[in-house]
Amino acid sequence: MRDFLKKNKTRLLAGTGLVFTLYFAGTVTDANANRYASLLPAFFSFLFYIKLSSEKNRTLSKQEGRLLLFMTVLFSLISSLADIELYLYPDSDYIAYSRRLFFPLSAVFTWFGTLNHLYYKFITITTPRNEKTVSNRSSLISSFLSPFILLSSESLLYLFLAVYPGSLTRDSFTQIGQIITGVYTDHHPFAHTLLVSLFLNIGRSLFGNINSGVALYCIFQLFVQAAVFSFGIMTLRQSGISRFKCSMMTAAYALVPFYCMFSVTVWKDVLFADSVLLFIISLFRITRHLGKDKINLFLFLISGIGFGVFRSNGAYALVLTFIVFFLVFIKKEKRIVAICFTALLLSLSWKSVIRNVFDVTPPDMAEVFSIPEQQIAACIADGIPFSEDEKALIAKAADFDEIGAVYTPGVSDPVKNLIRSYDGNDAIEADKSAYLKLWFDVGKRAPLTYLKSWILQTRGYWNAGYTHWVTAAGITMDNDYEIKNAPLIPLLHSLAEIMGNVLESSIFCSIGLAFWIVVICAGFSFISHRRGAIIPAMCVPLISIIATLLIATPIFGELRYAYALYTSLPFIAAIAVSSDAS
Repeated sequence: MRDFLKKNKTRLLAGTGLVFTLYFAGTVTDANANRYASLLPAFFSFLFYIKLSSEKNRTLSKQEGRLLLFMTVLFSLISSLADIELYLYPDSDYIAYSRRLFFPLSAVFTWFGTLNHLYYKFITITTPRNEKTVSNRSSLISSFLSPFILLSSESLLYLFLAVYPGSLTRDSFTQIGQIITGVYTDHHPFAHTLLVSLFLNIGRSLFGNINSGVALYCIFQLFVQAAVFSFGIMTLRQSGISRFKCSMMTAAYALVPFYCMFSVTVWKDVLFADSVLLFIISLFRITRHLGKDKINLFLFLISGIGFGVFRSNGAYALVLTFIVFFLVFIKKEKRIVAICFTALLLSLSWKSVIRNVFDVTPPDMAEVFSIPEQQIAACIADGIPFSEDEKALIAKAADFDEIGAVYTPGVSDPVKNLIRSYDGNDAIEADKSAYLKLWFDVGKRAPLTYLKSWILQTRGYWNAGYTHWVTAAGITMDNDYEIKNAPLIPLLHSLAEIMGNVLESSIFCSIGLAFWIVVICAGFSFISHRRGAIIPAMCVPLISIIATLLIATPIFGELRYAYALYTSLPFIAAIAVSSDAS
């Protein structure tokens, strides 16, 4: 028997892996998820175990094996936690016990197969011999202008033909309301509100109406996005990436609809994501010594400031990025550390300046403590006992029973708005330490409820397969500012609205899937030492952004909050799948 097992251990592993992969595929699609994104790991795992049963795979080194095992454990934990409701409160005890045992185990086998299959493919990628660095000035200009003209023309046509003067949502109108009234808050970054204000004022001065101002801002934004995308494509050609891969990157930006749709939407998230991509491009150029150093360093600084000021969580993500960059680059690239620190210092100073000089109000407490509020609300809804003193403290912020009634897993707006309707922000602001103690004390009594609430509130950012509204197509609400859509071809506006609905269920819009790809690019590049440490370093800002969302997101999976992953991923992936041509 021992000899039989030893002789056939590979086939037995393959058979066991196939069984557990099928169990994973059948179980994970029971969750409220986009089955196509959820089934991708099962697909790749199935391919691995089929191949393993029929032929011998390349032997990995001990270091490669350990690191792939670490990634397997990480992704298995992600899958097991994200679908916690499958086995936490199931229909029967039998299902409960079976899923608690077999689902995590099936996740391990599935991710082991997936990561090994993808890693084998990754390490066999080679660069054709004719891939050389491009330094000819005219070639570089052409590699910038061609995608720039294509992408900006596409967005301009979409703007004027389908959604003129642009796409605006409730957040957009909140910022415009601040501009009109002159009463500002930093709930939406003041730097972005000022920028919108500049174009609104120009439009009203030159053309006498606010619609023109909105259109001017959208034109500015779409040109910025096209320029940053094209600069990334030019950088790839300059570093020796093939024309074909650069063309594929251009095609991705041109053909995936939300890039064009976001480019004409009045959101701070667009310029933030463009800043993050430029930050990553500049980092790559500095470390690879592409182009003029002074220009690269200047772009690194400017984009770092945009990273820090164009989203509320940007400065905190920049803090995490700086810490990692300090550890990685302090010995070999002190300039990167110094400029990243300067950008961080200027970003934090900006927040202080606007609040003291411009009298800008910071975000309210209901927004800041969004996730703790959700966790306490979940406990109320689940009937966790509270002391009279705790109920009295909660009642100062909002009615105790109403909090439990309005609690919506994954979306904090109902609880936040209830607190605001009771003027509860003042109570929380006046006694923050008491409310933090309340949160801690309740958490000790109901850790599982806290964990479940946090998972439901954040899992769209770290696990694939959750659908949500993606983007607007035109103006989404009535307003008092006479801003209205007047496209040249109204039929295209209707088609754009349909496309917005289609995107909700698209695999391209699974934030968790994008996050998986970022982590896999970083992990595989680190394991294989491809291009040194630069690819993992380029992924750090994106992982930091997701990390900050895990402590303060108001919704379980809003694509615009993670739009930086989508702007940056084509650039990082193109480098990751190319061997070192430079």
